[in-house]
Amino acid sequence: MLKPLKPFMRDTVRAEIPTRLGAGNYRVKAYIDNGTTEIYAGEHALHVSPYGSVSGHEGYGFAGLSARDQLSIFGIAAGVLIFSMLGIWVLRQRKALS
Repeated sequence: MLKPLKPFMRDTVRAEIPTRLGAGNYRVKAYIDNGTTEIYAGEHALHVSPYGSVSGHEGYGFAGLSARDQLSIFGIAAGVLIFSMLGIWVLRQRKALS
């Protein structure tokens, strides 16, 4: 979550946004407003380093994934669990009948 600033307060706010950009250099267009008035608009250079090149950085992990990706992983895990339980139940039913 971004640190809230009071009106006319000057401070640095760091926004980390999970992306799927490959390593390389990019141009970023930034736009900041307060709902009605444009506060800042401009372009900046963005450098994306290869994974593992920043020591001590662990990445975003599961929380950094989009909601769709999180649901996909959860759905796959739930599906494997359900099919495993169904398979065990079917095997027990077959043994009980014989």
